[in-house]
Amino acid sequence: WNAPVPGLNPFEQVLCSCIAGALNVLITNPLWVSSMRLKMPPAPHGAPVRQQEIELEAQRRRAQPNVFAHMTQIARNEGPWALWKGVGASCWLVSNPVVQLFVYENLKIVALRRSGGQFISGWAAFFIGGVSKTAATIATYPLQVAQSKLRVQDAADTNAPRSTMGVLARLVHDKGVSGLYQGWEAKACQTILNAAIMMLFYEKIVQAVTLLAFRGKPKLQ
Repeated sequence: WNAPVPGLNPFEQVLCSCIAGALNVLITNPLWVSSMRLKMPPAPHGAPVRQQEIELEAQRRRAQPNVFAHMTQIARNEGPWALWKGVGASCWLVSNPVVQLFVYENLKIVALRRSGGQFISGWAAFFIGGVSKTAATIATYPLQVAQSKLRVQDAADTNAPRSTMGVLARLVHDKGVSGLYQGWEAKACQTILNAAIMMLFYEKIVQAVTLLAFRGKPKLQ
């Protein structure tokens, strides 16, 4: 993150990262759609949901020999474009690490100025990593909710919204703004703690490598 790419300014680096992330989303989205449906089968629509029906649907999906066979079945039954459900939200979610990096680097600059040192402490890296991931998750979590709902959406449900904004609008209408953050607690515990620990180790590794690289070298006059 700290090493600039030769010939590119920070804006160009962010732009290239976003383009690369969007291309990755376009290529891998069918795998995510199939995986999500195998793990989270949609509940039957138009009738009261019964646990037995959900279990039978889950068993039917798990009976698929592999994810690629399931992808083929989705394309055959719903059309090829069904494999790219939620791709719009996924492309917008490329902004998650961008927001995280922006917040992290700015808070890191503030911490370095206050400490007057060359490196931030482990606790500072842990705290800043957690705060930056919290900001990124809060900013993009509604898109993750919409992405998941679109991916497991039953094609036969004609009343279901088909776009990211449609899903978000339906959530706000049915459950209020809090509906945009359903399941937030579990996601926050997982990703924020993970980011905080990762940034702690990252800064310590950078510090160790930097000190080893310059050990024994003559100081510039």
